[in-house]
This record gives sequence, structure tokens and C-alpha cells, in this order.
Amino acid sequence: MEMRAHNTLPVCWSIVEFGKLCTFTQGIQVPINKQFETLKQNTVRFLRIIDFTQGNEAPRYIHYPGDKYVVKRDDISMVRYGTVGFVCTGLEGAIANNLFRVIPNIFIEKKYLFYFLNSYLFKKNINSKGATMQALSFGLIKPIQIPVPPLPEQHRIVAKIEELFSELDNGIENLKKAREQLKTYRQAVLKYAFEGKLTKEWRVRQIQTGNPPEPAEKLLERIRKEMEKHFKKQAENWEKVCEQAIAEGKKKPAKPKKPKELPPLSEKELAELPELPEGWCWLRIEHIGDIETGMTPSKKSSVNYGNNYPFYKPTDLNERSNVRKAHDNLSEIGYLKARVVPINSILVTCIGATIGKTGIIRKEGAFNQQINAIIPFNNIVPDYVYYQAICPFFQNQIVHKASSTTLPILNKSKFEKLVFVLAPYEEQNTIVCEIESRLSVCDQLEQTIEDSLKKAEALRQSILKKAFSGELTKDWRDKHTELISGENSAEKLLELIKAEKEKTRKNSPQRRRERRGKKYKD
Repeated sequence: MEMRAHNTLPVCWSIVEFGKLCTFTQGIQVPINKQFETLKQNTVRFLRIIDFTQGNEAPRYIHYPGDKYVVKRDDISMVRYGTVGFVCTGLEGAIANNLFRVIPNIFIEKKYLFYFLNSYLFKKNINSKGATMQALSFGLIKPIQIPVPPLPEQHRIVAKIEELFSELDNGIENLKKAREQLKTYRQAVLKYAFEGKLTKEWRVRQIQTGNPPEPAEKLLERIRKEMEKHFKKQAENWEKVCEQAIAEGKKKPAKPKKPKELPPLSEKELAELPELPEGWCWLRIEHIGDIETGMTPSKKSSVNYGNNYPFYKPTDLNERSNVRKAHDNLSEIGYLKARVVPINSILVTCIGATIGKTGIIRKEGAFNQQINAIIPFNNIVPDYVYYQAICPFFQNQIVHKASSTTLPILNKSKFEKLVFVLAPYEEQNTIVCEIESRLSVCDQLEQTIEDSLKKAEALRQSILKKAFSGELTKDWRDKHTELISGENSAEKLLELIKAEKEKTRKNSPQRRRERRGKKYKD
């Protein structure tokens, strides 16, 4: 049986502090916009965290700042702020000061170090030493211990990891492709639903049985009458409240607004819209329900907040499930000041990076000013409105109609003018059933894929754990004892590292200054 060092590692391995295996250099200060250059001679790409994690923005270039700040494609950089310890590689350029470069010495294979830094063995040591801190300092990571086998075994470990990862990555890539295909399918289901394709056979059956669906025009007429009846009741109540206010010497409340007319879209507008099935029609979103914009009670007054009533924000909205709870809540006092909408209202984010994010609430609540709410009339199926609000056509309207300022904004007046497909009431329910039957299968498959991706990541970490405990290369060591003994032994490696560190220390600028000072005194 092979002897082990430190109770877990092979005897031919060493435990070395991170700071003794590498040197570290910090990136440069983020330039102001006018300092960025177009691509030309003597410039280099300026690399931020987002360039490594997303890479979806146009590259920016700066004057060459010197080799100290520049990384090559196979170099290793690490995040200092935010997602501390995140390892960056694969790009070439000058790194920002929220990153630092890791430069391994001759005793450690760069790819071996790269894989170790991506393992839980390294991450857990950062966490235990304070990764919740705002910045990751060199002093925090230098003491972290790294298992170091002889160089020949480091090369073998890298080869074995890449062999196993190649198979794993192929599986992960297939899972991600399947996930993207499900997203495309989901969008296709919603698109077909509001083009009438999902319920085409249903309409044929209804006609054949002598029970054709009521045209949307008749539904509009009922909506019109309902709005007039509702306004008449509001006006009567307003008059009574006004009489009481006058008698008590109080200010009269605002007069209720008369319902808006429901004029059809112009011929020019209709010509630009997709053709609909017979009995369907196009109209504006303001004609299928009341539209409200949220507000936030003052956060300076703690009495506005508590655990009594839900207060919805864009982060609570989820397009794959009903919104049943909010992360923030208001007190009874705050709730009276807020704008409240009933159960089954549709909330649509209309400002910021998440513009278009939508949810349907299953509990009455208040909502903030980033959201416009649709409160459907009685003759409109709420889930029909919800699914149409997340379909590609409606989402594209939101994006294209939003004002192009620093943050995209779609105010209430513009939101009310978005166009909406109105189907007969009976068909609305059928459309919802057709959508949900398909998307429920889609949800199950997506969950299976997500579970598989988590298992794949767990397997990846298992491979790394075995790699850095010596298990992956045990058979290799048994066959290549000459490569892990003598000059390649752990003791020899530690001696070389110590000698290299002493050499570096003697040649440091501080030691040179000390020697010059001593010579001057003598």
C-alpha cells in the first residue's frame, strides 16, 4: 500500500503555500471613457470581469500600459471584488484593477494550477478565510496550501483531467443545447397560441357541432357595457362622498374618469399586424383592463414596512410560475399609502435591464413604480392576458416602444397603447389549457436538464478532488517510480522552492537598496 503524506496525499507530494508558488500583480485603474481608443497601433484590449464572464460587449482599447498589466490567453487572472476567487482566462489584454494576475513559478504547471483554483478545495479555503469581504487581498490567499506533486505527475494529472472533462463537457454541451431548444419551443407555443394555430381544430369542431364561438366584437360590446355600468356606480358613490365631505368641511375626492371609447385600430396599423382567425380582433391593452403604475411608500419611515401585506417588485416576477409571495412586505400603514391590485393581476416590469419581465399574482398586493399592472375586466381570462404578455410579439412591443434613455422606460401612456389580440371568451380558456398542457411538459424537461447540469458540476468537482488527492494517478505512480523519486521527490522540490524564494529575496529592490546603503557606509 502506498504511503501518504499529511494523512491524505501521496508521500511523493508536497504541501506548498500559494504565495510560494506564484507571484501576483494587480490590474490597472479603470480609464474614463475619453481615454478609450479605437483599435490602432500600440493599443491593447482593456479587460473587465464582464468580458471574461459574458463577453457580449464591444471590446475597448487603451494605450499599452506595460507588460506588468497584460495577460495572454493562457494566463490566469482572479476576481478581487464581488465574486471573489472567480478564475478568468482565455482573453488577451490589460486587466482592470478588480482583477489580479497569477504568475506561477517553474515548479508548478500552469494548467495544474488553473484546475486547482477552479476546484472546491481552493474555494472552500477562500470562504473559510473571509470571502464575504469586499476585496480579496494577496495576503488572504497567499497562505492557502496547495498539494504539489512532482512536475511529471502534474503533467499526467492535467492530461487525465482533460480526458475526463472532454467527455463530461460533451454531455454538458448537449444538455445546454436541449435547454435552448426547449426555450425556442416555449416561444413557438406562445406565438402559435396567439395566432390561433393551437385552437384551430377546436374552432372547427365547435362549428361542426353548431356551437361556433361568439365573435370578439360581441365580447367588446359586453366590455363596453360593463365599463359604463361600473362608471355609473362610481359616479353615484362619488356624489354621496362629496356631499359627506362638504358637510364635514373636508376636501372632495377626485372625480372618477369616464370610460374611454373603444375605437378600432386604423387600417394602416392593421396592415402592419399579423392576420387573425375569423372572430378575433386587435385592440389596445387599455381596452381589456385597468392599467395602474405602482409606487413605493417612503423607506425613511420604518412604520410603512412589516409582515402584513405583500409588496411586489420585479425580482418577484417569474415567467415560469405564478407569483404567490413577495420578498418584501408592508405594514398596514404602508399598505394604505401604496397602490394595491387584486388577485390575478398581471404585473409587467417597464423600466430597467429587466424590462418586460412579467408575472401573474395569486394574492392581492401592492407593487413598486417599476411595474405597470393590468387588471383584466370580468370578461377577460387573466391567464390569457398573462400568457400573451410573455409571448414574443408582446415582449417585442415593450422593447421597441420603450424610450432609449440611460435606462429603457415604457411609461403608462405608452404601455396602454400596446396592441393586444382578443379571442372569444370560450376560446381564451381553451388557449390557456392548450398552452399549459404543452408548457407543463416543457417545465418537467427543463427541470430534468437543470438537475443533470447540477450532477455534471458535482461530477466535475469529484474528478478534481480525486486529481488533487492523488487518486487519478495512483496506477501511473506505481509504473513510474523513477519520475517521483530522487530529483523529483517532495523533499527535493521543497528545497528548490526554498532556494528560489531566497534568490528572489536577495535580488529584490529592497535588498539591493540595503546593500548599496551598507557599501556607502563602509
